[in-house]
Amino acid sequence: MLPMQSVHPLIVHFPIALLIASLLFECLAWVFRIEAWRLTARWCLVAGALGAAASVWSGLRAEAVAKHSFEIHQVMNLHKKLGISVLATSSALSVWWLVSLKWKIPFQRIVYLILLAGVVSVLGFGAYLGGRLVYEFDVGKITVSHSHLD
Repeated sequence: MLPMQSVHPLIVHFPIALLIASLLFECLAWVFRIEAWRLTARWCLVAGALGAAASVWSGLRAEAVAKHSFEIHQVMNLHKKLGISVLATSSALSVWWLVSLKWKIPFQRIVYLILLAGVVSVLGFGAYLGGRLVYEFDVGKITVSHSHLD
């Protein structure tokens, strides 16, 4: 079985890719007026929100077992808050999409695009902090003892 700190990096890349793809497809659908791309964007959003839930869950579990200094804790805490924000906002946008099938709000699509771009921006900064945690602070690094080979 994988250690908990190894599960989060395996899961987190799926919502990153799906939420970025959602924004890309949504923009392309708006520019080229291709409804199938809009539907693709929305399903990428829903899948990305579900993936964000799994990422937040695995990140919280990994945080509980990771040993870290105060400086690492500060970066990790902001990373966690950004991840939870991405989860909450992408989930809210998913619900909005499902509800908006029945009603229309003036400027709904532009507001939706702005919010989705905000989600992707927050996601990007959270991913940057995650990279810092792994590559700068060595959080989640698993050390293997080779003493049995001696």
